[in-house]
Amino acid sequence: MAEPVFRDRDAWATIRGYFYQIQITIQRWMDLEPGEELRLECGEDIDRVGRALCENGTASEQLLLEQVKHREKHLTLRSPEALAALTCFHCHRVANPQVRLRFRYVTNASVGREATSQMPGGVPAIEAWERLRLGSFAPREEGGALGGIRSVLSTVPKPAGVREDDWEALRQFIRAADNTELLGLVRSVEWGTGTTSFELMESKIQQQLVETGRAASSEESHSLYLRLVLFVLKRLSASGPKSLVPENLDGVISAPGLGSADSRLLRMIELLLVSETASSKDIREIGVCT
Repeated sequence: MAEPVFRDRDAWATIRGYFYQIQITIQRWMDLEPGEELRLECGEDIDRVGRALCENGTASEQLLLEQVKHREKHLTLRSPEALAALTCFHCHRVANPQVRLRFRYVTNASVGREATSQMPGGVPAIEAWERLRLGSFAPREEGGALGGIRSVLSTVPKPAGVREDDWEALRQFIRAADNTELLGLVRSVEWGTGTTSFELMESKIQQQLVETGRAASSEESHSLYLRLVLFVLKRLSASGPKSLVPENLDGVISAPGLGSADSRLLRMIELLLVSETASSKDIREIGVCT
């Protein structure tokens, strides 16, 4: 008798992606300056809010919106995820013309090369985008790179899950914008590829805790890392607006160690992340209900 066939319902990749977002959030939290704030699951996964000084001497709000993705494949400008992210950011720009907005797509993935590159020298479109953003092209080369980006974004199909009107709004902007306006979009969007992978992020954060003087040893940094993970996890799980400020970090550092219930919760998460085949029985054995 043939074995029944079921759809793959393995949630490991989803759990890993969510935990990766928590790790990136901790990094951004540690980097906050006094007066800055992280807003979580608001405009994007992580919004860094600060103040910018205008030419007339007044202060205005500036936001860095970050979308975090742990990927198994290379990222190109034609990737549906990249196109969906650009569409979403364009919607944010249109809806908030009074706010200085920037966007960063954060991923462990490396940059891929399009099968048919329309960029000068055949470079990957995202590589060309980053060179434009950083101003590393010679002035005579900028027009060709912008033309290649315009061509890619004008011809790719709408990615699944993106609303038709949002996609058409981005396409209309790409078609109508002059090079100065298109360069303004490019310089507002950073492709943060090659970010430390999930597997190495824990040790990197622990190292940063020691280097910044928040932990005195590797043992202390591990304990503090777990407390930070739990704090962010609980903050993300709460209803309503969610934010983090530098003072929250000071509070976690000065707080006592984890209680037994919190330790069991973290053990369950670690079990799910370490093993793709963790069973309900494995989880029940550490005292956490499924």
